[in-house]
Amino acid sequence: MAEANPYEEQRRRQVEENKSKLEELRLHRLSAAVCVAAVKPMPVKSTPPLSPKRAYAITMAEELKDLLDSHYPAFLRPLSLSSAAGSWLHIPLQFSKRYLPWCDEMILLVDEEGAEFQVLYRAHSSGLSATGWKPFAIAHKLAEADCLVFQQVERIKFKPFDLHRSITSLFYLIPILVKLASTMAAGAAKLNVLLACACLLLLAVGCKASPYWPLEIGFYHDKCPQAESVVKGVMEYAISKNPGNGAAMIRMLFHDCFVEGCDASILLDPTPFSPTPEKLSPPNDPSVRGFELIDAIKEAVEAVCPGVVSCADILAFAARDASCILSKGTVAFDMPSGRRDGTFSNASEPLKFLVPPTSNLSDLLDSFVVKGLNAEDLVILSGAHTIGRSHCSSFVSDRLNTPSDINGSLAWFLRSQCPADATPGGNDPVVMQDMVTPNVLDRQYYKNVLSHTVLFTSDAALLTSEETARMVEDNANIPGWWEGRFAKSMVKMAGVEVKTGDQGQIRKNCRAINYH
Repeated sequence: MAEANPYEEQRRRQVEENKSKLEELRLHRLSAAVCVAAVKPMPVKSTPPLSPKRAYAITMAEELKDLLDSHYPAFLRPLSLSSAAGSWLHIPLQFSKRYLPWCDEMILLVDEEGAEFQVLYRAHSSGLSATGWKPFAIAHKLAEADCLVFQQVERIKFKPFDLHRSITSLFYLIPILVKLASTMAAGAAKLNVLLACACLLLLAVGCKASPYWPLEIGFYHDKCPQAESVVKGVMEYAISKNPGNGAAMIRMLFHDCFVEGCDASILLDPTPFSPTPEKLSPPNDPSVRGFELIDAIKEAVEAVCPGVVSCADILAFAARDASCILSKGTVAFDMPSGRRDGTFSNASEPLKFLVPPTSNLSDLLDSFVVKGLNAEDLVILSGAHTIGRSHCSSFVSDRLNTPSDINGSLAWFLRSQCPADATPGGNDPVVMQDMVTPNVLDRQYYKNVLSHTVLFTSDAALLTSEETARMVEDNANIPGWWEGRFAKSMVKMAGVEVKTGDQGQIRKNCRAINYH
């Protein structure tokens, strides 16, 4: 007899728990009561712009909403033709601001039969995107005359681990579909009122022992207990010689994780079999540096624990230590480990996932969401632009040679440093990204964004939406607000699409894959 699938068994138990939750909330009985009430003639509110069918649906939805427990926030949403077709569902802005997260999240709709629909909540647009919403609308045969009632019963945020690699947190929604038989003079019609109870339940599906699964804190505790201290020692020395070494590690981790996951593929050198690896791609060459520093760390680690610690973990540890050292200890965190090194690297891949500094907010958000990150991660991780340098070619064309919102004094200074025809590989000087605290990892970047003294269009773009602008203001004005969030987002980013277990390898040399 085939062994039961642990994931499916856990899912079955969760569905049973959901049904128990519904019973506790009396929602099934409430649904039945509404169905009984629906067969009675109901006075329709005088709303000339509304069709009788829509007015009746709204009336019934309002009465249903009034019957719900007032301790839990709720809203109703009449469906437009496009919403019923599954293109988009707008959520009232005031409800979103007060009760929903300020960053993109996945919502899991689970109906009474246990069918699931993952729907992306877009915080900056205050609505549910067609990703997942359209299948839900089709499955429940939603129509323009329908009205939906949402009640947020419970809010417990969790990480689903194995559920889907790109999802970082979920709202767990239990929708109950109530069929209302209309006896209106306008003719018999079936109207649907969807009661979607936002029960954010702690879902145990796929959970592992470590909250960072498949990585874990102290992965090398027994295998190589000196590993992290060795990395830290080399980083402290390197940064004392040149603070730019720390900035280079943080940037390298970002560029590695967004392409093929955090697998050190950015470190691979060209070979006859792979003549154009990631490090030669335009987003990385010549701006990404620090490869010699990784070599030095790898050599030091190999001296105490040969063949044990991956290059991917070394890079993650180095970026963690750089954050702590450059912030003078205000950004301190544990870095989960257990990554393995990738064996594939191609210069075409960074062009797909690393958007240029000329990007607008929409492109930036899309590049983060596809990696399981969100708007808050985007704003928080952008704070790393408070350290390091930039080539003039990254901003001259769209910030200095054309009208932009850049501060006039900064523009004057930059023009004195950068040629108008700066091009990568040519006459392309570098300037500090933060003129105020160039060697300190702090919240000065957000003050620079607000004062329009940032280099990139992508930096200025953070002020082009209400949500991201509010995050910028909070990070700039609230002491200690950004540092903790930066630590969490760094750990989150360093867990993107990691290779573990039997995947990949532990390279002997970070610049080359092992062939035997």
